[in-house]
Order: sequence, then structure tokens, then C-alpha cells
Amino acid sequence: DSLVPISNCDSKYFNSQVKETLTLREYTNYYCQKQKGLKEECLYLKDWHFVRDFPNYKAYTTPAYFASDWLNEFWALRGDQVDDYRTPFHADVFRSFSWSSNICGRKRWLFFPPSESDFLKDKYGEYVYDVNSQSLKDVSLYPNAHLSEGGIEIIQERGETVFVPSNWFHQVWNLEDTISINHNWINGTNIEFVIDFIISTLKEVEDSIKEFSQTEGWVSQCQLILKSVAGMDAKELFKFLKVIAQRRINFMEGNTSESSFREWKMGRNHVIFDIRKLITCFDRYFREFSPEILEIVEKSDEENLYIIMEKLKSYV
Repeated sequence: DSLVPISNCDSKYFNSQVKETLTLREYTNYYCQKQKGLKEECLYLKDWHFVRDFPNYKAYTTPAYFASDWLNEFWALRGDQVDDYRTPFHADVFRSFSWSSNICGRKRWLFFPPSESDFLKDKYGEYVYDVNSQSLKDVSLYPNAHLSEGGIEIIQERGETVFVPSNWFHQVWNLEDTISINHNWINGTNIEFVIDFIISTLKEVEDSIKEFSQTEGWVSQCQLILKSVAGMDAKELFKFLKVIAQRRINFMEGNTSESSFREWKMGRNHVIFDIRKLITCFDRYFREFSPEILEIVEKSDEENLYIIMEKLKSYV
């Protein structure tokens, strides 16, 4: 009777799929009927946070290559975050990395490097929903699609893991019944991509409603829209960086040796690398966000940040 998120692959809502929530029992009944040909619609159980819902069930061990995961560290401490047969064309949330391991079944992936992605925007600046769409041939709608050199295609087999770099747009098809484990993650190697994405998205939001810039509450409204579009606003970004910074300080002070996944431990060089990145990120935060936005951060946080920054800098 666990609740699971379902995407309807046959129904489009803007540039995503229509989503609903079912119990696992209801979805299993649907699946059995689908196999017998009694159901036509294609429902995809997608983005189920299984480990969060069943923390005592040790379903798998995260591969060492992906264990440095700031996003997991942050949300594990928060405790208040509730986050298709194919997935539409997209880049991963926050422009994070992602990895996907096939337990069974096969997938087809089509990747486009960052240099190619803008060619797949329509004249309104929206990305195509399906890279196989015939509409891409419509020059009046997709004026630059013909400039694309095409994607990089791979077939993922059972037992294989795919790594998706930040800013690489991709589309995925399940070629048969498939079960996979998927993670999005951020660490010191791609955090600046994340900040770039949030800052550029904020500028787009501000430009889109700049005629209301003299209206009371405009800054807060822009932040609200930013969070709905990018998944994180300026205040959440600050909290995110602060949590990771405090954990790295704890490590240097000898209070912990664990990374975000208990199977793996961080070394000192790893932590110092993270600290250098955090210092750069905090500097960017206060340099690139306007004074009005910085007011969103409570005074107590500003005082704590001063202490945190002094400690971070003392370790490098």
C-alpha cells in the first residue's frame, strides 16, 4: 500500500508528463492488466524514493564513484522534502550529475552535449519534448534544429550503469520491462554548474516580469517563481551550501569521518577540495545576488556564515 509516483506517457502537460499517485498495489494490478492487453494507456512508475520510504531495507550499495553526494547529505538532514516508460528530452534537476543502473531490462539513451542543446529549442526558447518529433523539421518552429549534428546513442543492458554529466540533455526509452536505480547528485566537481543554472534562471525570471519590478514584493515573487522553475531559490541554495560547509568543518574538527553514504568515508584531501569549492561558492553567492535578495537570508545566518567562512579559510 505504499504510495508511488506515476507518469502517464500518453499525456503531456507543458514539457512534462501528467503525473499522479497510486498505491504500489494499484500499479501492480494495472501492470498485470497491461500485460494481458486489457489496458491501453502507458503508465510509468518513476522517481519513487524507495530508500527514503524504506530506510531499513538495504536494497543496494551506492557505487564508490558516486558516493560524494552533497544533495543526499542535504536532504537527509532536512527530512521535509517530497520530491516514463520514457522520459522527455531534459537536463537533470539543478543541472546535477545523474547515474542509472539497470537491474533488469534494456534502455535506449540519446545524449546531446551542452553545445548542441540550444539547437533543439523552438522559436519561443522552449526545448523540444521529443527529439524524434517530426516538428523538428519545421524550420519556422525550430529554426536551428538543422544545425544539430545529432545525439550520441547507447543501449543500456541489464547490470550496466550509465553516468550523465551536468548539462547534457538526454532522452530515454525503456525497450522492454525495466527496473532501474537512479540518482541525481551534486558535489564539489559540478556545484558551480548548479550555481550558474540558478543565477541564469533567476535572470530569465526577472526579465520575464521586469515590468512589475517596482511593485511591492517583486523580489520575493521572483524567488517564488525561481524555486518553481529551477527547484531551488536563493535562500535554499544558501541553506544547502551552509549544511555542506558545516559537515566539512565537522570532519576537519574530528567529529565525523562519514560521507553521505555510510559505506564510504571521505579522506582529508577530498574534504579540502570541497572546502575550496565552498569558499568559491559563498564568494559568488554574495557577489552575484543583489542586496535585496540577500535580505532573504536572516541576520542570524549572516553571522553564522562569517564564522563558517573564517573556519573554512583556516583549513586551506
